[in-house]
Amino acid sequence: MLKVGLTGGIGSGKTVVSDAFTSHGTPIIDTDIIAREVLSREKGLLDQLSTTFGSDILDDQQRLVRSKLRDIAFKNKESKQKLDAIMHPAIRQATLEQIHNQEKGDNPYCIIVVPLLIETGFIELVDRVLVVTAPFEMRLKWLNKRSQLNTETATDIIASQTTDTEKLAVADDHINNDNDLATIQSKVKELHKHYLRLTN
Repeated sequence: MLKVGLTGGIGSGKTVVSDAFTSHGTPIIDTDIIAREVLSREKGLLDQLSTTFGSDILDDQQRLVRSKLRDIAFKNKESKQKLDAIMHPAIRQATLEQIHNQEKGDNPYCIIVVPLLIETGFIELVDRVLVVTAPFEMRLKWLNKRSQLNTETATDIIASQTTDTEKLAVADDHINNDNDLATIQSKVKELHKHYLRLTN
């Protein structure tokens, strides 16, 4: 089974692209969803996070308040590295399990959505890299609308990730998201056919 790593900076439109692949029946493994799942079932991870970043990241029911963790973790490089060290081993293991389950089926390829594909070494798990890019101002606008992030916080998060230039340097395929859904769907249709040809 061909494993395609879908990546792009925060707010670039990875979900729009993965949704378009879903319309073709392509299985999607999304590490953002996996991260939420491992946190909900592995209490030890939540304990590590609260010990490292303080109990303020939890609400009255001892549930993670993601916005508080995000504000702390992205303040500096050291904090971000601590967050990655706690979360990524568990996310990687769960991702490998999902890949293994997909390989048991008859799907010719799958999409693995990994925002930090390059930064975290997940690139080793995939056969091809598909990068989604979008204009900076559009990303800021989308992050403000979707996640209520102010410009400063959104800019800090974007700055903490590898640049589009660095991502494109390792890309096999590229989708430029200019907020035209029809164009994205057309490009995904082309890539879907391309990936099917590769698996044959």
